[in-house]
Amino acid sequence: MNAEKNFDMTKEMGGKAMENVHKLAELNMETLKEIISSQMETVEFVMDQAKRQMELATKVKDFKGLKDLQATVAKETGDRLMDDAKKGMERMSGIRDKYVTFVKEATSSLKSSAS
Repeated sequence: MNAEKNFDMTKEMGGKAMENVHKLAELNMETLKEIISSQMETVEFVMDQAKRQMELATKVKDFKGLKDLQATVAKETGDRLMDDAKKGMERMSGIRDKYVTFVKEATSSLKSSAS
């Protein structure tokens, strides 16, 4: 292989590597937005539940009523958090698949440049 071909191959691989860096940055941003959005929804729900519990607690007349109220709110909150956790696991599985696809495509494009 002469120097010119070597230079052209290096230039092509560098260009593809930079494309992959940009694709990875985009994937990272999409992933971050998705995760933050999900976390914000969960935090908002928990805050709303706390506010609701405080509002309802002011209307309770006795300890048994307060205990029942807390049990109800805790069950609702727990159910929702469990649901969110399941959705989060599904989301992470999808994110993993996106990264696996990215790595396969990136390595394939670099291999094709090298040959």
